[in-house]
Amino acid sequence: MLTSHGPSADLGLDAPRIDFVELTAALGASLSYPASKNSRLGRIERHSGLTFGQALRAQRAGAGAFLSLTEGVGLPLATFDRGHTPHVMVAHNMLRPRMRLYTQLTRSLNRVDRVVVLSRSHAHFLRDALGVAPERICFVHDKVDHRFWAPRAAACDGTVLSVGRERRDYPTLVEAVRPLGVATVIVAASLWSGAAAGDFGYQPDHVSCRGGLSFSELRDLYDRAAVVVVPLQGDQRYAAGVNAVLEAMAMGRALVVSDTPGIADYIVDAETARVVPPGDATALREVIAELLADEAQRRRLGENARAVIEGGRNLDGYVSELARLVGEARAERGLSA
Repeated sequence: MLTSHGPSADLGLDAPRIDFVELTAALGASLSYPASKNSRLGRIERHSGLTFGQALRAQRAGAGAFLSLTEGVGLPLATFDRGHTPHVMVAHNMLRPRMRLYTQLTRSLNRVDRVVVLSRSHAHFLRDALGVAPERICFVHDKVDHRFWAPRAAACDGTVLSVGRERRDYPTLVEAVRPLGVATVIVAASLWSGAAAGDFGYQPDHVSCRGGLSFSELRDLYDRAAVVVVPLQGDQRYAAGVNAVLEAMAMGRALVVSDTPGIADYIVDAETARVVPPGDATALREVIAELLADEAQRRRLGENARAVIEGGRNLDGYVSELARLVGEARAERGLSA
């Protein structure tokens, strides 16, 4: 039984593959969706971040193993199942107060065979703050569909592009590009996060905000951009910004990222991206200006980044690793993989 807390599988024909669809096929699993967000239960669950109804339906399904793709469904499922069934859970952000409180009250993480984290700093938090045994914590790189997010040889239009909502510091980006006068496009939207991107402050004329884009339209923006910037807030210990980072890498773009613990596992400074201190508009401006003036450096960073993605840090590798962990959890219970 595979439990998803994400959108439905119908994202259109020209769209990236979805992890839970690929995992369902790889595992021969049945898929459990959350309740409609418009239902009364769905509204309650949306505000709490915990999908109790979906977890209860999954627990009653008599599955041979559970794979929960978020803690929002995985924690209630672990509570209801009480550790009877092998369970692998992906934990995206256990630093959120409501998740920490729920875990401390129910001890539900102790009933999960494998807790998958998407950054090593998040693993340290689970171990040190929540008392999860290190042998049950597994770091896995997050995924990107490298078949969809791939360079299409569009002509570079010289723009600076920034994408996403989670823990973004767009005011620092706007301040950085203000004196440069370079066309800058901010796509402060995410299919995966309801977090507000915040107030950008005063926007100069050369900074524009886009929204409501299809995946193919967003891919075109990546393909034409000279530089992609992922400006992040402060000391983020989970992998905030990882989707935009991986998409830019897969598209072979020159990437600039704020130096936060949660994203450190995904980039190497001066090899696959340029790293700048969080909140430092001057440092960000200098790196953007340097990259805009140095086409060879942009090409080298983009090619290196694309090679890392093609080398296994992609959706196929992610699916294979989660499937392996499910088999491992079953084998430890004396069940066939």
